[in-house]
Amino acid sequence: MKYHIITLGCPKNSVDSEGMGGILAAQGHTAVTAPADADVVIVNTCSFIAAARDETLDVLRDMAASKTSGQQLIAAGCMAESHGALVGAVPGVDAILSTREWMKIGDIVGEKSTTDDRRPTTKKTFTSDLLIPLEAMPQVQAPVAQLVADTLAVEVPSSVVSGLAAEGGYADWRTAPIRRHAGGPSAYLKISDGCNLRCAFCTIPSFKGDMRSKAMGAILGEAQELAAQGVKEIVLVVQHLAD
Repeated sequence: MKYHIITLGCPKNSVDSEGMGGILAAQGHTAVTAPADADVVIVNTCSFIAAARDETLDVLRDMAASKTSGQQLIAAGCMAESHGALVGAVPGVDAILSTREWMKIGDIVGEKSTTDDRRPTTKKTFTSDLLIPLEAMPQVQAPVAQLVADTLAVEVPSSVVSGLAAEGGYADWRTAPIRRHAGGPSAYLKISDGCNLRCAFCTIPSFKGDMRSKAMGAILGEAQELAAQGVKEIVLVVQHLAD
C-alpha cells in the first residue's frame, strides 16, 4: 500500500512520524508525496495549545473531505490522546493512534474499522528488526557502561511488545532506538519521552505521561546511524531537556 504522513507540531512528532514511516516501509508499504496518491493518510496531530488543536481539526477535516475511494485516514499523536473523542468525531477518520500507540501503526494500516472501535487491539507487527540491535550499540566506558547495560538488558514483558523479550529487549519500546532514515544534513534525535513536571500552563504530562529516558547506548546507536547516513548536525529533542 501507499502511505502519506502529515506531521503537525513539534520536532518530537517528526521523530515519531519517521518511526511510523520506518515500520510501514519495513512491511513493504511505499511513501508518496501527495495525499491524493496514498491508500492511507496518517495525520500526526498536535494539541499543545488551542491554535494547534484547531489546526489539527482543520487538517483532519480537509483530508476527510478529499478522501478518495477506499482511502484510509488515521489520526495519530497528541490530540488523539488528549482529545480522542473530539478527533474521533471528525467524519471520515477511520482509526486513532495515541502517543503511546504509534508503534502499532502497521497493525491498522489497511484494516477496516467500525465507528465504535477505531483503536488498535493487536501488537503483532512491531518486531525487533525495526530497532537497532543491542549488540550494535556503542561500548560506553565504566562506570556508565554498567548503567547502560542494566537499562538495555531489562526484559520486555510479552504484553508490551511481542517477540522482543526473547532477543534481549528494551525497558520501554517508546524509548527504544528506532532505525533511522536521514533526510538531509540535519536530524532530530529524541532522547526521552514525557515529562515529570506539572506546570500549570502545560498539558503535556497528561497525554505523554512521566518522563522515560532513552539509554545512553541507545542514543549513541541512533546517532551513529544518522552519522553514517551523512548527517552533520544532530538536534536533541525532548519535552524537558534539563530533567
